[in-house]
Amino acid sequence: MLDDPHLPRLRQYTRQHTSDWSALVDAVDAVVFVTPEYNFGYPATIKNAIDYLHSEWNYKPVGFVSYGGIAAGTRAVHG
Repeated sequence: MLDDPHLPRLRQYTRQHTSDWSALVDAVDAVVFVTPEYNFGYPATIKNAIDYLHSEWNYKPVGFVSYGGIAAGTRAVHG
């Protein structure tokens, strides 16, 4: 779990893992998350990873692929 103390929109990252995550997302053209279904949704780690960045997500298409559970993962990515 990412644990930077500042708001993501400020981009004042103090932890190396957050800076690395920011640089990775900044460098790509699109993102595909592959996630299991966990408790009728996606895991907290995915939400945390998304929430800990802000402007890095601008204009990036994002897709989700899910798997698992009795519903084959559909509840993890339904709109």
